[in-house]
Amino acid sequence: MKKISLLLIVSLFIFSACNNKTKEKKDESKTSSKKEILNKIKKTEKEVFDVPPEKINPSKANILAEYYIEYAAFGDSLAPEYLYKATGILMNTGNPRKAVKAINEILEKYPEFDKTENCYFLRAFVYDDKIKDTSRAGQYYRDYLKRYPDGDFAPDAKLLLKNMGKSTEEIFKELEKK
Repeated sequence: MKKISLLLIVSLFIFSACNNKTKEKKDESKTSSKKEILNKIKKTEKEVFDVPPEKINPSKANILAEYYIEYAAFGDSLAPEYLYKATGILMNTGNPRKAVKAINEILEKYPEFDKTENCYFLRAFVYDDKIKDTSRAGQYYRDYLKRYPDGDFAPDAKLLLKNMGKSTEEIFKELEKK
């Protein structure tokens, strides 16, 4: 019985030691993953942006957005900028809901980000122009105006709110009257 108990204790000790080494390797791989993702970002940015705008490959751009989002999970100082870049790509490549998700992450986790004002406006705009949810868009335009009444996008937000739900034809008719 003593031999079995001793064998069990030794086995647990060995298993515990191996388990700690596995954790250390996982931590190391996380660090190298960060470097790998940065390398993928740099490579893919060249592939996406070193071509004329009309030749940008949307699927490559979406891959780049995913790399930005993957990197942002590390939560360092580059995270909000990469989320912001992902937002621009996603809203222009047919992924507006993912764009809003990235914007919301910026607003929740990085309220001091230097482009926070842009994010508040962009969220409203994406709901308005891309998702076509005028109720939410209106809510977010009003939120933007409440936070930034004299902001860079305040005139745009007011105009978009005023014309929300109107067709282009209706807007042109109103402009002709003035």
